Amino acid sequence: QGSRWEEFCVRGFFKAVGVFAAFRMQKTVNAAQGAMLGAQLLAGVLVDASGAALEPHVVNTLQLGLVTAGLFWQFKTPGSGQLPFFIRPLLFAPLALESVLDTCANQSMWTSFRSIA
Repeated sequence: QGSRWEEFCVRGFFKAVGVFAAFRMQKTVNAAQGAMLGAQLLAGVLVDASGAALEPHVVNTLQLGLVTAGLFWQFKTPGSGQLPFFIRPLLFAPLALESVLDTCANQSMWTSFRSIA
């Protein structure tokens, strides 16, 4: 049976891991949403510019390809959170703060867009 400090440390560690994972999932969801919106806009512009009447499945396939390319670009571009594994624990607090501020900024951005529409 462990001491109360061991139990406290283990619980604290797993809570911190859970919070970090939640922020990473939020960034992934935001990236996916941005890629989907961008793909819809770009596909619409490309279809309108071509002047051809395309079948819906062709437009959907084009959008899927653009979403895949957009997600790949966002995750592989430098500056998108791709830090070496040994630096992440050292920068846990600043990265967590960045995630909180990023989430707050994105939430206020989307609520302002909804109020305009």
